[in-house]
Amino acid sequence: MTGVVFLDIHKAFDSVDYSILLEKVQFYGVAYCPPTTFNKWRLSSQSKLLCGVPQGSILGPLLFLIYINDSSNCLKLTTPCLYGGDTQIFTSSFDISVLANNINSDLKNLSDWLTVNKLQFHPLKTKLMVVGSTYNLNTKSGDLSNVISIDNNLVARVPSDKCLEVLLNEKLTFETHIEYICKKACAGIGALRRIKPFVSLCSLVTLYSSLIEPYFDYCSPHGMHVVSS
Repeated sequence: MTGVVFLDIHKAFDSVDYSILLEKVQFYGVAYCPPTTFNKWRLSSQSKLLCGVPQGSILGPLLFLIYINDSSNCLKLTTPCLYGGDTQIFTSSFDISVLANNINSDLKNLSDWLTVNKLQFHPLKTKLMVVGSTYNLNTKSGDLSNVISIDNNLVARVPSDKCLEVLLNEKLTFETHIEYICKKACAGIGALRRIKPFVSLCSLVTLYSSLIEPYFDYCSPHGMHVVSS
């Protein structure tokens, strides 16, 4: 079985410390990056900002990735998956107690790293999912429900969770995600049906392309690969 923890960092982009960020940017090869580089992000505030990168920019997510990139160095027993604010750690074992110990050990290591880097978990939004066969999920995985914790807060176990806006479930099928897409698409189609008598065909096509079609296009190459295999 595989245990996956979907981590949520509390106000992640807003908590990036500029002094730590500058050190890491220079470590990764930028010989000199003056503090004035971040001045434009401070102009929106009357007070001097000491932390935070804008989420709506191109540079902001890149700087956040640089900021958390060395977090994987503290993980000894799990594998990280980092992409912007979406971070997961996972590990596999036939022994459920080994699985729990490995996850808890690295969650403690990661918690210590976050403290040093002036970040913190959002324990209520951090989730645990156990991936495995139907037999293992029914007979073995129950022991994990109340043993995984972060800073003395139990991590809630869920049957599915979002990873980069794709719903993954504990059997790694796309049933949950397909159901989610169908609900969203049906709601959009219903809205188009109601406004159809009042707008032109061109407007309906534009609304469909903006509000409904993206649900089918997002990650569609990956979905087609799964279906074909």
